[in-house]
Amino acid sequence: MVNGITFSEQLITSANFAHFMYTFLNRANGITKGCEVSHANGTVYVQKGYFMEFGRMVQVVGTEEIESPDVLSGQLYCTVVFEIDLTQVNTAEEFKQGYFKTLTGTETYPELIKQDLDNGGTKYQMPWCQYVKKTDGISEFRDIREILNLESIWDSVAGQNTEYKKEFDQYFTKQKDEIERMIAELESQGYLLLSTARRTQTATLTAEGWQGEGPYAQTVDVPDVKENDTPVAKEVIPKGTTKEDEKAIRKAAACVSYFETGNGTVTFTCIGKKPATDFQVVIKGV
Repeated sequence: MVNGITFSEQLITSANFAHFMYTFLNRANGITKGCEVSHANGTVYVQKGYFMEFGRMVQVVGTEEIESPDVLSGQLYCTVVFEIDLTQVNTAEEFKQGYFKTLTGTETYPELIKQDLDNGGTKYQMPWCQYVKKTDGISEFRDIREILNLESIWDSVAGQNTEYKKEFDQYFTKQKDEIERMIAELESQGYLLLSTARRTQTATLTAEGWQGEGPYAQTVDVPDVKENDTPVAKEVIPKGTTKEDEKAIRKAAACVSYFETGNGTVTFTCIGKKPATDFQVVIKGV
């Protein structure tokens, strides 16, 4: 029996499309937009965005909250993953084949399950962050997300071009217009050009500027930022800062749980403590 996947009156399944994307992306996984990861008060937060995992595209809508495991004594080595489990059955109302979860180990970080979903496997775990959980909270937090870099993927493909040059040249000549159309469509949906992704702006968060009784919020003007942007923000340690001032800046920045973009503004939110020090943040990707 032959299945004409991309022929008229024929059907394409999710497995068919995942095989194509996994091959097209040269077996790469990673974030394609947003999905910033952070933690506060024992909870890991994943912001809105998109990512690819073994050829499957997943969207994070809003903010995902992943609670850390309870530790009564000692410590746990924790890895937050997004697990694909193809043994589960989706419904029209609920997506059950993928979810965030926390893996734990008492001696070291746990090994991940990485079955070949394109060859009969059913479970695959993509890492997002690692940390050590103790009785007093989260420490040694590390962002280990994979970022899907299309340039490096195409470099890898080009490295194989000597052996397959004739076939590749014929294929990409035919596909050029379609690829350019796809790129234009992705740009219209908010995917960033490298020049935009590298652009930075600096904003100041003042100790007096926080509003509310908890959570606390502060909105700053950031020209050119749009509501659907997903930039990266990090505290600024100015040149010449003293040891004491650096400690105060980092302590204040650690209070920030997450931030959201608007048209020309960025709103920072602190779920727990309110910063007691003025500090600057550099915002990249706007």
